[in-house]
Amino acid sequence: MNKFIAPIFSAALLVGLYLENRTHPRLEDAELFHAVVKRKIDAIPYKLSGYEGTDRPLPKEAVVLLRPNAHFSRSYSNKSNGRSASLMVIQCADSGDMGGHYPPVCYPANGWTEQGGEERVVFTIGDTVIPMMRYEFAQQSFDHAAAMTVYDVFVLPRKGFATDMMSIRRVAANYSVRFLGAAQVQIVVDSTADRSEQEATVVDLLTPILPIIKLLESDPGTVKS
Repeated sequence: MNKFIAPIFSAALLVGLYLENRTHPRLEDAELFHAVVKRKIDAIPYKLSGYEGTDRPLPKEAVVLLRPNAHFSRSYSNKSNGRSASLMVIQCADSGDMGGHYPPVCYPANGWTEQGGEERVVFTIGDTVIPMMRYEFAQQSFDHAAAMTVYDVFVLPRKGFATDMMSIRRVAANYSVRFLGAAQVQIVVDSTADRSEQEATVVDLLTPILPIIKLLESDPGTVKS
C-alpha cells in the first residue's frame, strides 16, 4: 500500500499547484485589460451630465515620468448650475510608475502649499462606495493668489480603492501583480465654493465615469474585448 502513497501525493500536489496557478493573474490577461482600459478612458465624452469639457493636457514632464497606458485631463463646467471642476484619470500599466504621483507630492513641487490637514471623505454612487482624500492647496505671489481643493483616489485591479501611497507601493513591490497596473482619479474644484457644492460637483463628474472606475478595479482575467 505504501508504494502508492508517493504517486498519489505527487498527483494531488500537482493538481493543487495547477488550480492555484489558474487563480494567478497572467501577463496576457493584463495586456487585454490595459487595451480595454485605454479605449474606455480615451472615449470619455466632452459632455458629462450637463457639463461641457475643455482639454487640459498633462505636462509633458508628468507623462514622461508616469509612462501612462492611458491618461485624461479635462476641465468641465455646467452653465445651468454654475459648477466647474477639472477631472483627471491616469492609468499606468506598471503600478510602480504611479509611485510618488499624488497630491501631497505633486502640487507642492509645482509651487502650491498644502493648507490644513488631509481629510478622508466617502461618496456613495448607486451601490458603489468610493473613498477619496480631500486636500486644500494655495498659491501666493506679490500680485496673485489662488486656492483649490483636490479630491483624489487610487484604483487597483482586484483590490479596489486606496487613498494612500503606501498601498500603491505594496502592490508595486509584488512582482506577481505589479503588471496589472494602477489608476488614479482626481477632481479639482474651486476652494471658494461651499463644501456641499464641491461634493455635489465631485458626484456629478464621478457618476458618468463609474463604469470606467468599476473596470479599473475589476479582475483583468474577466475583462472581454
